[in-house]
Amino acid sequence: MSKFQSIMYYLDPKLIIEKTEVPHDTARSNCTLQSSTVRDYHEFENLLIAYIAHHMQETLGHYPPPEFCLGKARDMLDNSIGFDNAVYISMSGADGGMNHVLNEICEGFKKEAKQAYFNYIIDRFISPLNFDQITEVMREFKEKLGNYTPESFNYISPEAMGVHYKSILKSYIDSLSRYRNLWNYR
Repeated sequence: MSKFQSIMYYLDPKLIIEKTEVPHDTARSNCTLQSSTVRDYHEFENLLIAYIAHHMQETLGHYPPPEFCLGKARDMLDNSIGFDNAVYISMSGADGGMNHVLNEICEGFKKEAKQAYFNYIIDRFISPLNFDQITEVMREFKEKLGNYTPESFNYISPEAMGVHYKSILKSYIDSLSRYRNLWNYR
């Protein structure tokens, strides 16, 4: 089995979903709220801490300290809907209230998990310091996709693609993940 085929085996969209989305979606679905709104900022913080602790216990098997939980929630919310906006949503009930906020955190966990899994697999099969390996994988990538790409793709050398091999492979996997009808073209 070639390096490209080995990589594609582990980066199969179905496997990625199973490893990175299902555990987080399950953790989210196992957390129910008494109300979709909170009364004050401290209740909001306490719910964030409790949810992150619950989520990490479900997915990783341990409870982190409260300061870690709150920092993690703050980072994830800042990268999606904004922490201050999340406070407003939770207190007002807008956009689904606290449920929406927890869903955004869950999406953040899934995004982190996908990125970590992708980097782990790529770095396991391709040494970032071995340009020959990188070039060979890009050559196989071109051969595999040659019939499904625009004509201009033929003029890009595997060596030139090797400079951005991770982003090329990530874009390819992302497109496969979004369009189930492309899963057979790997």
